Amino acid sequence: MKRLDDDLGNGDAFITLFNSDTNNAGAILDFRIRDDSFGVRNPSTIDTSTLPHTLDAFMDVLITWEYPGGDTTLLPEVTISVDGVSLAPFTPDNSPFGGVTHVAFRFGDNSGVREATGIFSVDELAIYSDTDGMTGVFSDDFESYLEGDSLDTDNAASPYHSNTSEATVGVEEGGAGGPGTPGNQLAEIIDTDPGDTGELRYALGADGPLAAGRLEVAVKRLDDTLGDGDAFITLFNSDTNNAGAILDFRIRDDSFGVRNPSTIDTSTLPHTLDAFMDVLVTWEYPGGDTTVAPEVTISVDGVSLAPFTPDNSPFGGVTHVAFRFGDNSGVRAATGIFSVDELAIYSDTAGTAEVFADDFESYLEGDSLDSDNAASPYHSNTSEATVGVEN
Repeated sequence: MKRLDDDLGNGDAFITLFNSDTNNAGAILDFRIRDDSFGVRNPSTIDTSTLPHTLDAFMDVLITWEYPGGDTTLLPEVTISVDGVSLAPFTPDNSPFGGVTHVAFRFGDNSGVREATGIFSVDELAIYSDTDGMTGVFSDDFESYLEGDSLDTDNAASPYHSNTSEATVGVEEGGAGGPGTPGNQLAEIIDTDPGDTGELRYALGADGPLAAGRLEVAVKRLDDTLGDGDAFITLFNSDTNNAGAILDFRIRDDSFGVRNPSTIDTSTLPHTLDAFMDVLVTWEYPGGDTTVAPEVTISVDGVSLAPFTPDNSPFGGVTHVAFRFGDNSGVRAATGIFSVDELAIYSDTAGTAEVFADDFESYLEGDSLDSDNAASPYHSNTSEATVGVEN
């Protein structure tokens, strides 16, 4: 979300989770976005001063809520994170019973008006039915509309509620629309070196090893039509080899696979060649004990596999995250590309504590991400990974 203001400071924006009463008294959360700070309506005593606040720029907001034991007659626990910085979980002190029925983004109030320069922007909206974000129930990146389209009820194609008012689709000048849109920058991995695998690898360094964590990434698999080169998303422990990998997720031409255990049935996951797929992975060692095997979950485009436990030697916690294409001894045709974008790594399964993120927009087209580029944050094992721009 992004908050532009009329310079008068007389109009706040809100992110609100309503129960069936759809009023502030019963809101599960009413998160206020002022010109220079945030606030929570209930309880109003919540200190939001530690959250990073940026005017006229997008801020990534993550909110979770959960009723104890699923009992919506009790008070829920709510968490808020802005740009990876989280508040401690808290409990509303109003009447937030019954569960969330509506999600609203509001600007201003019923009785006043704002200057035309006052705009509250929303993008990359996703709602899940679990706190880990594994089961998607609705999402919208607003790329399927035309510029100027109304999102109010006067547009029969709008999926939004009849209370929607003065909401239209805009286009940012000079901005790309994210993965799959012209102008978007991304990492492209090839495998033309007969002595090495094409790879983009990030080392967690002082942030690791992680006993629990979450990986979010958009990946696209272009192939050389020969079917002789798979792509992989790998979570390594300190051994940085397949035997000790916490996860080695294989992306073939037409299907997925898991190395350990190889018996994991991935047939239910949606697979799309030559298009971006949103992949979400979480891992957690029981009680934080990295001497025992962790539990791993995988989701592709909102479709999840049941949690599973690797059956190799996945001990010690995650130290490296790698995206690989091909293998050490072979080469792929130049048309074989593994693309990576919107990469984010967190130190918790809920995704509230970000440790690294990259959307590849800060580089120039053609920039190398290998160690020959001193500005690259990636590990020296990175090979044949460059920044591309979508046409």
